[in-house]
Amino acid sequence: MLNPESMAAMQRWLPADSGEMGLSLFRINTDGGPATGHGGNVLGASACVWWYEKANCAVALLTNVGSMHAAPEADCASALFKNSAAGSLARQIAAHY
Repeated sequence: MLNPESMAAMQRWLPADSGEMGLSLFRINTDGGPATGHGGNVLGASACVWWYEKANCAVALLTNVGSMHAAPEADCASALFKNSAAGSLARQIAAHY
């Protein structure tokens, strides 16, 4: 879907708060190795997807929790993925395969 030049531009990594950032992509280090993904959040819905390079495994989390009616620690799928037991289990499964 993307030509090689576009993919190279998206993966031109720069330092970010909790990892690295490209064009619409983020890269983080996890116990299962590096993961590349992106998340989004609107009123009433949130989603994120992370691809674990070493395991060649993608994990997606879709929720009907958005930023308006949620506690700060659960206001988006990325926060749930990072801070919840379900997210921890998903990361463990991805790291295993």
